[in-house]
Amino acid sequence: MFAAEAKAVVKNLGAHGDLISNENLDQKMDLLTLVRVREGRFWSVPKYRTMNYTLPELMEEAEEFCPDFTEELLVQDFVSNVETSGSGRAGGGDGDVGEANVSANTDTVDGAAAPVSMMTKKANVKTVRSKFSGRKIKKDSVDELGLKDTDKLTFVYQTVYNTGPVRLIRKAKVDGSISASCKKMLNLLVK
Repeated sequence: MFAAEAKAVVKNLGAHGDLISNENLDQKMDLLTLVRVREGRFWSVPKYRTMNYTLPELMEEAEEFCPDFTEELLVQDFVSNVETSGSGRAGGGDGDVGEANVSANTDTVDGAAAPVSMMTKKANVKTVRSKFSGRKIKKDSVDELGLKDTDKLTFVYQTVYNTGPVRLIRKAKVDGSISASCKKMLNLLVK
């Protein structure tokens, strides 16, 4: 729930054009991490896969490089709460035979236990281009990536992340009742 709403917030703020979602929330995406982009022959929806390399590790003259980056507050104190309640009742019967009634009520609250702020971290792409343009790439590393001829290789230059842990809550209350009454069970006719 939080992931879907956070994705919608990012999209509405206009930062979605260059962002892809991280399907594995345990995996941290660092700047300059390599990403393989693969499009199928029959569908144009790209599939993204993060690689275990960064852009500096792919170069022959490997050296430590930390890109210039900026961090900005994207959303402050983001809270997500969804409250759902509903009830239903059905009944019927015949006055001579009997009646039956069924009713049900439910209340559900889903949401974040505390507000969360979302930040964006963006690398200076001009600095990265000037640093790595014209440099040679390690042939062994490219072979390990297992790229096909139609694959594209790009790198992470922007991330959106939450500043603290997200604790989700779910409260649910359900109750219901069934009642029936029978007035006439058997009618004997004796002659």
